[in-house]
Parts: sequence; C-alpha cells; structure tokens
Amino acid sequence: MDKKYELTDETKELYGHTLHRIKALRDFGEVKKGDIGGWVESENNLSQSASCWVFDNGRISDNGYVSDNGHVSDNGYVFGNGHVSDNGYVCGNGLLSGNGRISGNGCVSGDGHVFGNGHVSDNGHVSGNGHVCGGGWVFDNGHVSGNGEVSGNAKIAGDGLVKSDEDYAVIQGFGTEQRTTTFFRCSDGLVRTQCGCFYGTIDEFREQVKDTRDGQIAKDYLAIADLMEDHFSK
Repeated sequence: MDKKYELTDETKELYGHTLHRIKALRDFGEVKKGDIGGWVESENNLSQSASCWVFDNGRISDNGYVSDNGHVSDNGYVFGNGHVSDNGYVCGNGLLSGNGRISGNGCVSGDGHVFGNGHVSDNGHVSGNGHVCGGGWVFDNGHVSGNGEVSGNAKIAGDGLVKSDEDYAVIQGFGTEQRTTTFFRCSDGLVRTQCGCFYGTIDEFREQVKDTRDGQIAKDYLAIADLMEDHFSK
C-alpha cells in the first residue's frame, strides 16, 4: 500500500529530539490528502496503514508508536515506549510514556499520564491529573481523574471512579492464584471489587466467595471483605 503521509521539512526540537510535521498523501478516515498533521520523530512513530493520525500539536518521539485507528491530538505526547492502538486516544495535555499502553477505546486527556506498565483500554479514561502506572489497568468505563494514581497492578473497571489514592485499595497474595483483588469507589457511590473475572459490590463478592470457595481461602476472602467494608466506610 502507498504511504499515507510524509515528513515535511518543518521541524522543531523537543527534549533533544528533532520532530517533523507530517502531511497526508491520500484520503483516509477523517483525513484528506494535503492535510497537515502534528509531529513525529520518524516514520517509525506512526503506522502508514489504517486511519491512525496525529492532529494539531500532537507529538510522538523516541519509540512511541501509534497504530490502527489511534489518535494523538491537541498537545498530547507519546514517547518512551508508549503505544496507542485500536481506537485509543491521547489528547489535551495527556502523556503516554514508559511502556504505557492505550487500546480499545481508551483515552488519556487533560493532564493525565499513563506510564510504567500502565494500561488503559475498553472505554477506560484518565483525565485531570490522574496517573496510571506500575501495572495499573483502567478498563470497562473505569475513570481516573483529579489527583488519583492507580498503580501496583490495581484494576479499575465498570463504573470505578478514582479521584484520589483514598478511592481504591489493592489486596494481593490470596486465593488459589494469589491474584490481585482491587476494591474501589464507583460513580454511584458504591464500593465494588475486581477479582479475576468477578466484578461486583462487596456483598456480591461475599456471596461469590461462599458459592465458589471453601476452607482457608474462603475465610481469607470473607475477612478481606469485612476489612474493606470497614475501610471505605471511614
């Protein structure tokens, strides 16, 4: 397939990297031939296939990469080994770096930052000054905003709404697989948990444990449920 964009002679320096303005060579997606896009360090930063694009003052450098239908716009910046795929979006002053990933319909906007091994997918959204890092994963409409930072393999899903570090807690090392269990506040004011494939309220978590676990594992999980209920009530 023919190239869809080229690097122009218009350049600027950014943190020691020389970035080139891009120009569309053909129509694709919402982009028309001749449209001027944002900035990339090289063609290794933006796929020549599908409909991915860099708009406005969007920037990509280092090993940052945007593919599929991913978009970078406004002052969004992808660098390090950050990767945007599927219908992922980086906009506003959003940052994606380290080994961070944006996929599905995930979005980082405002002054949000996804880095480390943070992952945002499936309508997950990071905004405000929210951070996702250290293996944290926001998905299925989960939202991190304000000054919330999701890390430590925490998983925020459903209607999870993390605005500060007090809005979630991570328990690890229990169960048959010592998996991470995350408890978090949601937009409706309730506290829910994500444990493996399970997602529900603390009461629903208790019932799930009683129905599917026994012995010490059940005792541990039920004690955790009591602890988390008391913790979030305060």
